[in-house]
Amino acid sequence: MEMHLLPSLPSPHGLSRFSSLASLSPFHAFPAIRAPQFSRARPLVFRPLTAHEPPHPLNHPRFALLAQTLPTPGFCSCPRAPTSADSPFRCAPAASGDWRRRSDARVWAHQAACADGAGGQAEGLAERNGGANGNDCSWAPPRLSVAPMMDWTDCHYRQLARLMSRHTWLYTEMVVDNTLLHQQPHLDRFLLSPRSQRPVVLQLGGSDPPSLAEATRLALPYAYDEINLNCGCPSPAVSGHGCFGARLMLSPKLVASICAAMGEVAGAAGVPVTVKCRIGVDDCDSYEQLHEFISTVSSFSPVRHFTIHARKALLKGLSPAQNRTVPPLRYEYVFALLRDFPSLSFTLNGGVTSLQQASVLLDKGVHGVMIGRAAYNTPWHILSTADVAIFGAHSNPLESRRELLHLYAQYSDSAINQFGPGRPNVRTLVKPLLGLFHCEPGAGKWRRLIDTEIRQAKTIDHLLSLTLHAFPPHVLDAPPSSFLSHPTSPSSPTLATPPPAPAPALSAGG
Repeated sequence: MEMHLLPSLPSPHGLSRFSSLASLSPFHAFPAIRAPQFSRARPLVFRPLTAHEPPHPLNHPRFALLAQTLPTPGFCSCPRAPTSADSPFRCAPAASGDWRRRSDARVWAHQAACADGAGGQAEGLAERNGGANGNDCSWAPPRLSVAPMMDWTDCHYRQLARLMSRHTWLYTEMVVDNTLLHQQPHLDRFLLSPRSQRPVVLQLGGSDPPSLAEATRLALPYAYDEINLNCGCPSPAVSGHGCFGARLMLSPKLVASICAAMGEVAGAAGVPVTVKCRIGVDDCDSYEQLHEFISTVSSFSPVRHFTIHARKALLKGLSPAQNRTVPPLRYEYVFALLRDFPSLSFTLNGGVTSLQQASVLLDKGVHGVMIGRAAYNTPWHILSTADVAIFGAHSNPLESRRELLHLYAQYSDSAINQFGPGRPNVRTLVKPLLGLFHCEPGAGKWRRLIDTEIRQAKTIDHLLSLTLHAFPPHVLDAPPSSFLSHPTSPSSPTLATPPPAPAPALSAGG
């Protein structure tokens, strides 16, 4: 049986047994995860169900695990599936002029995937919370993830990304601990994430151990797969007045105490605590100082996974946007950490804009690669082939952008006004789609049409029906292209020689 390695989870007994964590192996073996496969040997036929039809998805043996989450009896709980009273688990023929006419032909396959995939996720949640098997949920290792980005990686973008890739790990926007503490009656606005979006990592920001521990406790019922501490944001509002983000790298002992407090809470539920950081801050940018930070945090907290943005942060003189481009990339620091901390796992972030680059870095030994703005600005090019190219799946989830828009419209139209009038509205829900046709014929015209028609559109489905005529059919129906042959893929990253290991006084603590 093919096996993958997954990072271990903290001790369920919290920090009372933390002294033994350093001696544990950081990996557990799990069977390889395969995406649900569907035979295409015969065409799918859609008509009113009869006794001769194949078994209904509701009769799937795992459906009992989903029953408690169904919004209305007889409808699928997955946001990607039809939820209106006009389409109960079967696909009515689309009108000849409907923009969905070619994507409806795989809705039955999606419903079967929902019964399989969502059921498996419900099982994983039950097991993680002490189910019958007592095993950890077996997601694919985070070989590829999408970076947390303020105002970008919200719940709606994550839904779009999950439709394109079943295995890529997704991060929330950073949520400040005090926001959760002061908005407890409205936690769903900040923490709600459909199960179909998992695996999802919640990123928290703050600098006070008790506050972050309480924020972790408030987040546990939302079943996130990891809790991540932000130690890399260079924004003045965060690192200046807030005194957290990248500034925390100047206080490794404080970071260790924060992660220990968060791990005390999250460890009891089997949720790992991780850290995302830079390679340095201002003049504190030597490899020895980065080594000391990793050693201190891993020695005095349960953190075993670090995401390293391979640039330093300049807190004075550069804007957050400049901090993403001006400081030079130092990938060699990440590879030195891989050498000096073999019991820890590291994800590399920064400057990766294609699956080709990610594949090269994975082949060179990093445990995972995180892609940021490229995954938002060109989501189809990055995520539509990730399952096959990075995770080794047999097939990718979708066959065309027409199909993707059909499924996303179903989700979006059910989410409109979920938290009150205009929360969210059509403009918010269409935002993740704007980069979907990057560099395609008609993309500019389509965005202009959206600006014009959004004033009268009441739903995403309505807005798409008014604007998608900007594209020729071959653009909407084109399958995902191979990441190796994509014409805009940049060249492979150049890697410098890693710096030497520090003196023995800074020996690895992980």
